Amino acid sequence: MYVSPVYFFFFILTITFLASWEYFAIALASEDFGLKALGTGLSALAPLGMYFLGPAVFLLFVPMIVFVIFLYLLFYHKDIHYTSGLVGKTVLGILYIGIFLSYIIGIRQFEYGGWLVIFLFSIIWANDTFAYFIGKGLGNIKLAPQISPNKTVEGAIGGLIGGLAAALVFNFFLFKRLDLINAVLLALVLGILCQLGDLFESMLKRSAGVKDSGSIIPGHGGVLDRIDSAIIPLPFFYYYFVWLNY
Repeated sequence: MYVSPVYFFFFILTITFLASWEYFAIALASEDFGLKALGTGLSALAPLGMYFLGPAVFLLFVPMIVFVIFLYLLFYHKDIHYTSGLVGKTVLGILYIGIFLSYIIGIRQFEYGGWLVIFLFSIIWANDTFAYFIGKGLGNIKLAPQISPNKTVEGAIGGLIGGLAAALVFNFFLFKRLDLINAVLLALVLGILCQLGDLFESMLKRSAGVKDSGSIIPGHGGVLDRIDSAIIPLPFFYYYFVWLNY
């Protein structure tokens, strides 16, 4: 809320680096260590570009990362089998974590950016909390049993209701800058996106046969486990407020 944006930038840069390394440890498993390091380094460039140049930099950044990965696989990767899969996994990780996560830096740079970041996470955390407790207490219909057996349709609906309640309370008592329609629309779309983000990370972990993305946070797993619900909503949240002329 109050510290210089440069401190916020370094914090997000650190989170991006750690989450990217966890992703590549899952996605590439025992594959080329150099490719993991390259993917993590390129991911960390994304928040740097957002901080200094804004999202327009990604028009150049995306083709550049594909080219760099191609060069690495062409000249340094010894086993040519499955290289197309390696390209896909590496580019996906940079887009998913590096670019998507960097949008929070853009949000923080808006007027009232600190309030917007807290507003965003109040919706996401309320969604997660309500989904957990309602799903645990009332859940019966499985939402995506092959990906996350414990998630239920009742929990997903409860999460949307919780996120909506958090958005309305936060907006009308603290932020006070959105009308009712925008507050409701934003809460519902963010609620759906954050649940999809949670499922997406669960799918990655299940496909790799791991329970957590890491162990850096006791009781929670890895950094990616902690932020998975927030990553996918970030670009939408950013462009929504661009559309509202923030």
